Amino acid sequence: MAGALTGRLHKLRSTLMIVVRLQTIVSRELAATHPVVLTVGSVQAGTSGNVIPESAELLVNVRTYDEDTRQAVLAAVRRIVKGECDASWATREPQIEEGTRFPPTVNDEAVTRAVSTAFATVFGKRSGTVELQSASEDFSRIPDAFGIPYTYWALGCIDPDTHQGARQRGTVAEDVPVNHSPRFAPVLQPTAVTRTSALVGSLMTESGTFSTRTSPAPCMRVARMRCSPMGWVLVSERCWSVDDDDVSAGPARLAARFKPVRHGRTLEARGAGC
Repeated sequence: MAGALTGRLHKLRSTLMIVVRLQTIVSRELAATHPVVLTVGSVQAGTSGNVIPESAELLVNVRTYDEDTRQAVLAAVRRIVKGECDASWATREPQIEEGTRFPPTVNDEAVTRAVSTAFATVFGKRSGTVELQSASEDFSRIPDAFGIPYTYWALGCIDPDTHQGARQRGTVAEDVPVNHSPRFAPVLQPTAVTRTSALVGSLMTESGTFSTRTSPAPCMRVARMRCSPMGWVLVSERCWSVDDDDVSAGPARLAARFKPVRHGRTLEARGAGC
């Protein structure tokens, strides 16, 4: 009986060893100049504390900034999983499946330069460069499919005083929740106005004027939301085209025109359309 229990315990032991050894890929197999994030986000084995599990499932998340590094990490994951299973006398080959996959987001230099210039005009010192991010993003799949150059920007949505206070205390990571956090709750203002200003400002060219190459004309979306016990609820949406007078007015006037307006318990939030 003891021998049978020992044999079955090897399966759980190999799972734990795989988790430990996977952490050495970043620190021992890759150059420090190639940032990589490897996370074992889920370990599932068994359903009871007094029953040895027949199998175990690991969910691993890998984030890299280029395809060569990604392939190197995936090859190391496969090698480690197979090696640990062999070392633990596994009776069958491990099943390794690749799940969701997102391509790297690589901003076009010319587009980024033009949008950065426009944002500097609209926001002044409030505009800056976002540091390298390790978040998964599928945005680039759309422009890549059509061969269109793009740039991806980030928008702050935390109360400015809250963020400034956290920076002064050195507690941004603790006091400022990010997306996917259960405490993430963007403030309505100045988020809505900033978002609209960014969308409008992105239409500007390097010369500081609006591009007239957009066809058909840009479309603005109006969303009416009503305050309820459960929060803001979308009531209706509609769109209209931005005419030549709007285009010649400049981003500041457009942003003022399309800023959110509150009518009692109803909020009319205006932004980019279809």
